[in-house]
Amino acid sequence: MNIKIKLKSDTITYSGEGISGIIDSDICYDEYGIPFIPSKRLKGVLRENALELLENGYNIKNQDLDYLFGKKGDSNSGNIIISNAYLKDYEILKKEIKFKNDKIFYNKESIISYFTYLRNQTAINEDGVAEKHSLRTSRVLKKGLEFILSINCDPKFQQFILDVFKVTRSIGLKRNRGFGEVEISPAEKEIEKNKNYESNFATFSDDTLCEIEIVGIAEENLILNNNFIKKDESENFIPGSFLLGYLANKYIKTNSNNSDFREIFLENNVKFNNLYLFEEGKEFIPCPNSIQKVKDSEEIVDLTQNKKIEKILKGKFSELVVIEGNKIFKKEIDKEINYHHQRPIDRSIGKAGNNVGKFYQYESLKEDYRFKGSIVGKYKYLKEILRLFNAEKIMYLGRSKSAEYGKFYVEKIEIRTLAEKNYEIKAGSDFVITFKSDLIIRDQKTGFITKDLNVFLKLFADSLGIDQSSLEIQKSFIKTKFLGGFLSVWRLPKIQTECITAGSEIVVKTRKDISFSQNKIRFGFGERINEGFGEILINYHGFEDLVLAEDKNQGNRFEGERLENSETFIKLNEYLIWEKIKDKIKLFAIKKDHKKISVSKSFLYRLNNIFMICNNSEEIKTKLNNIGDKRKDLVLKLKEILYLDKTFKINLEKFEDSLRNSPEFKDVLNNNFIDLNEQTIFKIYKLYVENFLTVSIYNKRKGEVK
Repeated sequence: MNIKIKLKSDTITYSGEGISGIIDSDICYDEYGIPFIPSKRLKGVLRENALELLENGYNIKNQDLDYLFGKKGDSNSGNIIISNAYLKDYEILKKEIKFKNDKIFYNKESIISYFTYLRNQTAINEDGVAEKHSLRTSRVLKKGLEFILSINCDPKFQQFILDVFKVTRSIGLKRNRGFGEVEISPAEKEIEKNKNYESNFATFSDDTLCEIEIVGIAEENLILNNNFIKKDESENFIPGSFLLGYLANKYIKTNSNNSDFREIFLENNVKFNNLYLFEEGKEFIPCPNSIQKVKDSEEIVDLTQNKKIEKILKGKFSELVVIEGNKIFKKEIDKEINYHHQRPIDRSIGKAGNNVGKFYQYESLKEDYRFKGSIVGKYKYLKEILRLFNAEKIMYLGRSKSAEYGKFYVEKIEIRTLAEKNYEIKAGSDFVITFKSDLIIRDQKTGFITKDLNVFLKLFADSLGIDQSSLEIQKSFIKTKFLGGFLSVWRLPKIQTECITAGSEIVVKTRKDISFSQNKIRFGFGERINEGFGEILINYHGFEDLVLAEDKNQGNRFEGERLENSETFIKLNEYLIWEKIKDKIKLFAIKKDHKKISVSKSFLYRLNNIFMICNNSEEIKTKLNNIGDKRKDLVLKLKEILYLDKTFKINLEKFEDSLRNSPEFKDVLNNNFIDLNEQTIFKIYKLYVENFLTVSIYNKRKGEVK
């Protein structure tokens, strides 16, 4: 269900942030400056209006509100999922701005200024005078903007949600002071443009070991936290536990008979691997700890090799990498911190503060990143999981996924048999084990979680059917952390668990020949392997000196074809071009020779007024010819610099030529979004005259020109 929100008055969708000394209350906008309405702002307003309907006799119960919107202190965040509200042409705007790749022209502040403006307010005391230090500046969305959001909820409550929207008359900050008046109505579902979807639901015998490959893109920011110590930090991948949790919840809701639930989701028969960043056909995994960068250099050192290192190292090379032969590609994933507040129970108090309510923040992965992962298990289990993907292509992953975060669009689902890969390692050789995901190991003798690598080595040897004594750890590059989490069923935090982090490595020597297939180690090692823990790679690197591969698309999160220009994008371009013209014409006017102007300041004021009130060249000519002979003579002194002839006709062709030949206007006028007709040139000319005369008046005032 899609909803359209039209702003009937200026609106402040408060972000909780400001710009020190400039803006006290700022709105929410993305990294390009395109504004949006966060769903958390909407969900709170909707709940208040839903409660109002209930109190006025609407046929609904309190339990239904708790079911839809969640209940304070409850693990369930509610059945209703509300997306952020974006401009109608948001996807086209974002794609085109990214495609243009011109951060000077499409700068964030200019784009923000097209959709918003600044409003100043003060508090007035009893004497009708503004109170000291009461001036406040807010950035507001311009009235008339239209936003689209989507609602996902239980079908039996859809009419109720529509009715709640109908009684919603205002949103955002200062709703009782004229801001935030809205008109809300159902919107037609737009055809999804430029969204790929591939599926291959092949069939196999029940006991065939298969994997489901999943590729998808984050359509909203993702909050992906698993760390007990750093609770506000988000992972740079999608943990398999989040994928497992979402699918398990969906399985319960869509199956009347849950007889297979335990086998699929709880007994390690199916492994839900982490989803890692996926760009240009490359899967970026946590960088191995042994790959270090040299201080003040682009050089890379691989510590798994038996080489003497005499250079100063400066820590792990990168956050995420792909290694192909001797080439290493790196990526840094963008994150952002978002601030929120929980209003006090007493709704007469408008905001958190003074020991009431609560402020909190989330770190999240930015939207538009593509991820790839897999689910591994026997076909008899995986076919049940495939059924969950049949109905819809959207998943909601991570924390706070019912509002503002977590929307994940599935682009590709494919099931296939596991590819066979065999390893053969000769006696006396070293091989490198890289932990692709976090590893939790339990000492079978004591029953406690441990970070003793020999315990892992025994698990590894047992899986290959060899004796642990034939393997010996030569080097280790290990880091640990504490895992947290939350058990939603019990509404209790999970037990703190120390684990070996992804990217840790060991170099192992074998005393005898060993041979094994990838399937022997496919399910991983240790505890909670069904959640993606314990995945390892063999000899991912360690045999060649690594060199940094050039990545021409670093930070480019958009792929695919361009979208067509929209009306909003065309108008935005027109606005940005005129803003650029205004800036350039100032420089053009300032560079003129103002010292030769030998007319009075008052005459310059009068001349400026004549030019500003006229709408075309003929009007200016008529006005100047009617100002008297003495004043005409003064104007003739300025005719060259004002591009006038003896009859006071404006030479627009000469003016245009001078613009095109000036360095300030290089490439500015050659733009598809501006029609350089006579009227446009005249408009630019008036800007030039206004700026030129203003500078001249300023110089006269300062006494710099005698």
